[in-house]
Formats: sequence, structure tokens, C-alpha cells
Amino acid sequence: MSPASRLWARAAGTVRHDLDHVPRWAALDGLRGVAIVAVVAYHALGLLLPGPGGWARRGWPWWWMGTGRLAVDVLFVLSGFLVVRSWHAARSRAAGPGAAARDFFGRRARRILPVYAVSLVFAFVVLRLRVPGATFRLHEIAAFATLQQHLVRGLPGSLNLPTWSLTTEVHFYLLVPLLAVVMARVRSRFVVATCIALTLAYLHGTWRGDLPGSTILGRLDQFAVGAAAAAVMADASRRVRGPAPLSQRLTAPRVFGALALVALVGLGFAEGLVLARRPDHLAAAAVHPLTGLVAAGLVLHLCWGRAPAWLSSRPARFLGMISYSAYLLHYPIVRWGLDREGPLGWGLTRTGPLGGTLGAVAVVAVLGATIVAVSVACYLLVERPFIRTRFAPAGGGDRPSATGGGEGPSAQPPSPGSGSTASDDRSPAASGARRLTSVS
Repeated sequence: MSPASRLWARAAGTVRHDLDHVPRWAALDGLRGVAIVAVVAYHALGLLLPGPGGWARRGWPWWWMGTGRLAVDVLFVLSGFLVVRSWHAARSRAAGPGAAARDFFGRRARRILPVYAVSLVFAFVVLRLRVPGATFRLHEIAAFATLQQHLVRGLPGSLNLPTWSLTTEVHFYLLVPLLAVVMARVRSRFVVATCIALTLAYLHGTWRGDLPGSTILGRLDQFAVGAAAAAVMADASRRVRGPAPLSQRLTAPRVFGALALVALVGLGFAEGLVLARRPDHLAAAAVHPLTGLVAAGLVLHLCWGRAPAWLSSRPARFLGMISYSAYLLHYPIVRWGLDREGPLGWGLTRTGPLGGTLGAVAVVAVLGATIVAVSVACYLLVERPFIRTRFAPAGGGDRPSATGGGEGPSAQPPSPGSGSTASDDRSPAASGARRLTSVS
């Protein structure tokens, strides 16, 4: 067997081994996989049809593609759900708040920074291939190094657009201990309502100045509804008898999953409508809070065990497994591949060797295969070494969500994450916070 064949066999065996470990909430990994496909498709469409609302202004048949834009909202909700559980797990393990904070933030850094660093180097190499001589100023390099790139207008898009979300994620991490304390003392519904009000005030107030709309204040509501869903699941795990809570009665029926998916597509259609017609209208700001509420309901629905079989299938979980690497690495590949002057330009013009529809299909196939291959390599060589405890019988490791957040659903005690590994720690806080492998 040649060295290349041995390397391929070893990589395939490792991936199969990881997929053989079926997490308790496997559907959350599948949901993450679907979300990352939607994000990639949305970015590809945005590059093919550039300009403010370029795809949306082509008419209502395109408006449903707004659902792809809302996929990041779903990932933020997942991060809220998973990261708050991670904090409770850290708190239950530690002797005090200081030790818990060191544990929590250390885990978060080990989960998001290695792949993030690789993505920056990768994106810069691709950028130099496209634009020889491209450089960044010192303050821009400092912003990337400290994950504050989203606070410099236009900076993420100049190198690797999806990295904007890591700024928002990191700011949420800083709020997690406070949010957990508040939710332990105040009803979750009031916390969520307050966060939605703050988000709307931020998006439509004049006091935010030149700050982007998707900073932590512009997305706080989505993290909060995710955290509220985590509180619902923790409460359900402690409930011995009595009627099911209202949230469970609403989200557990099988029909809820179908209604949630229809609602997400409808909200995506509304996103296309407001981008095409009235991007500054209040309805534009309402789309994202509503998406967060629907997504949180969908997460609960999947955690109650009502997931369709395909969402827990190996292909869906495979996409969820590589979702974080794919999220941070796909944009430079798509941007480079869809450049009409680039190596795949032959498939984007009617005068190329293939041209037309056939050429476009060939380009999509090449880009898709490239994204999967690069993401798998990054997962195996960079991401996985930092989450090797993921398969330990007690506790498990944790993995970031596709946007950089969360703990993944894999190392759960036998009950609801992204068949499950038994845990030796039966405390409510720890069992409620075991990571659901893969997320953001």
C-alpha cells in the first residue's frame, strides 16, 4: 500500500470512528450540518450576484434564499444553548467562580483559536493568489489577532467574511457567567423579552453610531433564547413528576418540527423582501428575533427526541462534525473559485470549454469537493487534536459551533446533544451542561 493510500485509509478510519460515536442529541449535529450548507450556498449566491441585496433585488423567486442568511441566526441560538450548559458544567466542577472561569475560558480558547488561526493564514494565502501584494495595516492585524475584526468596518470581508461572527461569539462568552446568574434568579421569559428589547433598541437607535448591526447587542436576543432553551432542558431533567412545562407541550409534538422549518423558510422569504424593498424598515429588525425564537423551539423539539431520521444520519452528522472548519474555510475557496478570472472561470462563462449550465454545475461540484476535503483535513489535523477527550466515557471534550461557539452534543449522559456516552458525574448542573459535540 502506498503512503497516500495509507494516509487516506487512516483519515477515513478516524472519521468513521468519530461518526460511530452517536451523541444523544445527534440531530443537533445534523441541524448544524444543514445550517453550514445553507451558509455556503448563501455566500456563493452573494458572490455571484454582488451588491446590496443583489440577489434579493432580482425578484421574489429569489427571496427564499434569505433563509441561508438566517442560518447564522440558528447557529447563534445553538451557541447560546450549548455554551451556557458548558458554563454550568465548569461551575459544577470547580471549587469557586474563579476556577470555573479559568476552566470555561480556557476550553473556549482551545476550541476556537486553533482553527481560527489556520483560517486566517489560509485566507491570506488565497488572497495573495488573487491580489498579489495585498497587505493589512497594523491596527487591522491587531483586530484580527484579538478577534475584534467585526468592530472595524469592512475588515472581515476584506480577508475572510465569516470571521465577523467570532467577534460576536467572544463578546457573548464574556457575558455568559452574568447571563447564567441572571437566568437563575429571573424567569427566562423576562430575560429573553429584555434582550429582544435591547436588540431592537440597538438596531434602530442612533446611539450605536457606525458599529455594525451584528455586534453582541444586535444578536443578544438569539444567544438569550438559546440560553433559555438550555434552562428548559435542565429544568426538565430535574422534574420527577407533574405536568410537562408549557414549552415542552408546545415544541414536543412532531408537527412542530415541520411548522418550524416552514416558519424559517417564510422568515427567509421575508428577509429577501425587506432587503429588496425596505432594508431599514422595522420589519427587517423583527425577522432576526423571530428567527431566534423559532430556532430555539426547533432545538427543544429535537432534544425531546422528535427529530427526523435523516437529521441524525451519518451524512448529516458528518457535515455537523466538520461544520466549524467548513464555516471558517469555505469563503476564501468560494471567493477564489467564483472569480471569472480565476482557475475555474471556464465554468462561469458561456464561451468556456463547458460553459452555461453544465459549466456551473461542474464548478459547484469542484468547489463543494474542495471545501469538504479542506475542512476534513483541518478537522483531523487541527480541530480534533484539541477535542480528543470528546470520546472519553466520563465528561468528554467540547467542540465549537460552526460560528465558533458552543459545546457539541456528543458526550452526554444517557438522556438528551450534538447514543451517548455514559457519565460518572450525575449532578444536575453537570449533566445539564455536558457538551453536545460539534457546533457555534
